Amino acid sequence: MQLPALVRQITEDTGAVVLCFDDEKKLVYATPSWLDAAFGRSLAASAGSPLAELVPAQVYQTGAALLERVLGGEDRIRRVGFFFGRLALLTLRRHACDDAPGRSLIIASLKPLRSRSEYELALADRENEPAAINDRGVLSKLTIRQAEVLALVAQGLPGPQIARTLHRTPKAIEFHRQSIKEKLGFGSVAELTNLAVESGLYLLRVDEVGFWWRRGGDRSRALPTKTTAGRSRPQKADAAGADKPTVTSGSPN
Repeated sequence: MQLPALVRQITEDTGAVVLCFDDEKKLVYATPSWLDAAFGRSLAASAGSPLAELVPAQVYQTGAALLERVLGGEDRIRRVGFFFGRLALLTLRRHACDDAPGRSLIIASLKPLRSRSEYELALADRENEPAAINDRGVLSKLTIRQAEVLALVAQGLPGPQIARTLHRTPKAIEFHRQSIKEKLGFGSVAELTNLAVESGLYLLRVDEVGFWWRRGGDRSRALPTKTTAGRSRPQKADAAGADKPTVTSGSPN
């Protein structure tokens, strides 16, 4: 099956990473530079690999179900969330193969969200549902509190201000920072900041971090939203049936 010109167009127009699967859910193509960075594998070595070999086990079932929906006739499916360790907008679409009658390709494009405004616009679009399960990559080693601390570190907040924001002591924040370094194998704040920026974690407000961390693995899908009394209540689902984090305009700080 030949790759459609649409694959090149998506990459050139949006800067997105593109993956193509055949109707047996086997990889046909992926942006070579991304494939090497994400898996340390060449396209030649990866072509023909089933989806199950490319994503964590807890992500496979959801991913396979989305591919089935596209193969079943849905024109397009879009999700916002963490994919392969990066906050991005995922678009799935089906493309009939002119050179192989009766066969089709599923084109999956991953557009990294690189600014707060891109993140807000992606969530504001009602077509874009939050991913039910998120593949946060190496960040999945972190607890919600540690992810909150890392996001604030990457946003440039000093330790005392992070402590005030999270209602913790400076000593507790320093403990979390050291734990993050140990879990991720990094020795400097600069390395941690770079990871948070590359992954998109630094775009999130503190009250949004828990939302995405709970939509991964076997964690609850409920989003705790603080009330004025300081207690929590689950956020209601939107009309499309998928709850979304409450987003306000402006920088995360």
